[in-house]
Amino acid sequence: MKNEMIFNAVGQIDDVLIQEAVSDAGASVKDSKTAKLSVLKVILPVAAAALLAAGIGFAVLSTKGPDNIQPEPVTVADSGEIAEAKHWEDMKPFERYSEFTYQGTRYSLTGAVVSEDRLGSALLQTTATGFDPYGGKEAEGKIMTVSGTVFAIQGVSPEAAAAIKLEGYEGAYAALNPSCEIATFGEFADALGLENELSFSAAYEEYVKIGAEKKAGMISYEIGQAAESAALYGLIFSESNRNAALVSEEGHSRDAVLSFSTNVPLLGIGNKAFTLYPDGTVTTNILMTGRRFEIGGSAVQEIVDYVKTHFEGRETVYEAPKDGGMPEGAVVTNELVIEATQSASETRGE
Repeated sequence: MKNEMIFNAVGQIDDVLIQEAVSDAGASVKDSKTAKLSVLKVILPVAAAALLAAGIGFAVLSTKGPDNIQPEPVTVADSGEIAEAKHWEDMKPFERYSEFTYQGTRYSLTGAVVSEDRLGSALLQTTATGFDPYGGKEAEGKIMTVSGTVFAIQGVSPEAAAAIKLEGYEGAYAALNPSCEIATFGEFADALGLENELSFSAAYEEYVKIGAEKKAGMISYEIGQAAESAALYGLIFSESNRNAALVSEEGHSRDAVLSFSTNVPLLGIGNKAFTLYPDGTVTTNILMTGRRFEIGGSAVQEIVDYVKTHFEGRETVYEAPKDGGMPEGAVVTNELVIEATQSASETRGE
């Protein structure tokens, strides 16, 4: 592995690795999507520890998430030791009770609080469950439960996401259904209310050069403004693209042309990806698990050309030393390489 450099987007995990872990855990096919989410809690720290043990340095790149989410940092010590799990009294309500069942499907809480004016009708009374890692007999862990009321969220299909008020706690927490049945790209957008809720923070082109060069790099395009996000949304979810069929439930692979970092603050979704491929497909992990839609090669090229025309691109190059490691601060360049020739507002006729 010292002779290779793997430069993948954060938040995108090889589905094959996860499926193997799911199979080892004995999960059923029906529960495989939800099981992935639990498996990640094991895979991520183990993978990080393995990298450290192999002497490979790594860095996590993060984008500021929605304002109503307060993510907790996860730390792995240089020694490879895995951080201690939180005690029950230190957990927030959505961390204590992380799941509930609606119409036979498990929903996972995200931590975002949905305002009262966005709540729809009450859907049912239910029980939310969680796990106290230090509770129970001989501190082996204990399943915890609390009553709750599930509400629809205005502008969002309850088949994809809902909100829950936990008894004894304030606020209604957003929750996602990773098993939501989706047939087309347009259905995906409508189910999550993406036209009004999705924002784009940046786009990335990643590349790796193995051999004598031993370089990895990225060209990033900062987006951020509401008008720019609206223009991109209209292009990505054009009328023809909306009809694109779901072709598989695969996540990110390494031949990507361009990746977008996106947020859906209402639902607590932050720093998730839309990724374009040369075969004319687009993948996304916005609904917690991977989905791949076929929009066509010309549609992919149109989106790529738009980004390179309307946004400045800055290149960052990482160069490994001869021993193959990645020391801290190994950035070679960070310079403007592509200048925007048009603004999103000009394209929209504003």
